[in-house]
Amino acid sequence: MKKTFASLTLLTMVIALGCGGAGRNRSMKDRLLDDVDNDVDPVEALTGIDESTPVAIEDDQTNPADKPVKGTPEELAEQGEVIGGSQGLFLATLMVQGKAVHGTFMVRATDSEGSLIKSNVKTGSEISLEPGTYDFVFTTDAVAGSPEVTLRDVVIPKGRRIKREVKVPVGQITLTTGARCVKKVLRLKPKGASEWYKGKYETCEPLLLLAGDYEAEITGNKKTGNTPISGIQVYDGGVRDILIRNQ
Repeated sequence: MKKTFASLTLLTMVIALGCGGAGRNRSMKDRLLDDVDNDVDPVEALTGIDESTPVAIEDDQTNPADKPVKGTPEELAEQGEVIGGSQGLFLATLMVQGKAVHGTFMVRATDSEGSLIKSNVKTGSEISLEPGTYDFVFTTDAVAGSPEVTLRDVVIPKGRRIKREVKVPVGQITLTTGARCVKKVLRLKPKGASEWYKGKYETCEPLLLLAGDYEAEITGNKKTGNTPISGIQVYDGGVRDILIRNQ
């Protein structure tokens, strides 16, 4: 009997010690939860956040066109001004020898067919376009022959205004017969072209031409015929007098 009582006493002490040890090893979080009333939210008690606490949730629904634009002046010009809306705007200025000139342009899609979007748009006029990539084909009668100059692969982003200054690479030449230049009527065309420029051109008068190589003829009569002139080179920004010999 004494032996049985001693065993029960020992078992009771072991259980008590085990419970005490577990209490000492429990985490701070578990002990804090023990102190929380049944009517209190444990998360609120531990974090201090309840249903009335404003919680910021990251959900970027901002339209890219409404975001501030950052970068160098060149990068800003490429990205365009923020205007909002579902379309983009395009505004072009045509520059010849550092001065703005009047001209027109057409807008083509950059697809394989080069679909025509708009035509006969005056430079300096702002136009609306669906977001996308376009080619802009310019012409001006400020340059002999009204040649075409193409600005390719211009991206028009949604909600932005894109501005471009389009420089036309030109040079000035004067076909002359000497100090006492005698005016004669000319025909003029780019080298290798099949058609002559429309319009009236003369020797002794400055000609503003797109940079490149040209052919000309001094028109004569049925007896003398036309006199061909070859080797005419025009450089971007250049100003030259070209002497026509034996005229």
